[in-house]
Amino acid sequence: RYSPQLKLDNWYNIVLQGELESNGMVNFGDVLNHDDATDIRNYVIKRAHETLAIRKAEAKSEVR
Repeated sequence: RYSPQLKLDNWYNIVLQGELESNGMVNFGDVLNHDDATDIRNYVIKRAHETLAIRKAEAKSEVR
């Protein structure tokens, strides 16, 4: 969930065109369309924000 690859161009190139296949990342271009990839990207960002909020709350409670 923490990735500089969440930038729009990078995301679509990786997920739909297999830009990182040589590194072991699956190319999902044959099973996902652009809208699907956008939905997944939005979910990943949402979860990253949720995780960050939880960690901040935990850190704040540890300080007390």
